[in-house]
Amino acid sequence: MAPVRLRIELTVVDARDEHVAYTFSVLAASAVAEPAVSPEALEARQREMAAYVGMKGWGQTDDRGLHPLARFAVPAGLSTRHEAYLEYIAYDVRSLILPLPAQPVGVGARWTARQKIFRAIDSSEVRTFELTAQQAGLNTLEMDFVEEAAPQWVKGPLDPLIRSQRMEGLSSRGHAKSLVAFSQIVPLTLDFRKDAKSRWRTSLDGASGKGTYIEDRTDTTVRRLTFSPGGD
Repeated sequence: MAPVRLRIELTVVDARDEHVAYTFSVLAASAVAEPAVSPEALEARQREMAAYVGMKGWGQTDDRGLHPLARFAVPAGLSTRHEAYLEYIAYDVRSLILPLPAQPVGVGARWTARQKIFRAIDSSEVRTFELTAQQAGLNTLEMDFVEEAAPQWVKGPLDPLIRSQRMEGLSSRGHAKSLVAFSQIVPLTLDFRKDAKSRWRTSLDGASGKGTYIEDRTDTTVRRLTFSPGGD
């Protein structure tokens, strides 16, 4: 599958009483050509990504980046596939909000943040941060994160051919590096890689047939997020 490039505009609309509210919208979404991706697959991916342009959402957090929230306003009639992908984009927006310690820290400081993730499945994520460098008002953060989920039924939306789906287990490990100016609510750059292993039990009930199958998945996610203050 072709990788994608998204351009998202985030605007702070309120910042008072230790509360930060913001809106965001997808300005551009496109597939990226790679040698392993066929022209037909690239074109199909381009058409799919075009559906996200103009999508808008809102979010909030506090002045330390704790408990970030980001949600899209889902248009009526949006396909289940597109709606599910919006959840992943919203997760990327939430990932931009980094939790900061209550007191000033220096190089070598470490802290841990825990959060619940609510998507088609509910999971728990633990992120461990280390401030590894400071120079000219910029801070380099290294992050290790672990995401796990207990067995559970998958919440909608599901493909029309799927009667039900159960996630039997999820274990994810990742590492990220970020350049942060603490005067901004989001980092200037965030590079991360996540490797996830999961098992799914899917029951079909449609024209393609009936029955249940079990699938073991191994997924690797690599992302680079870049924030340009002022909308440049």
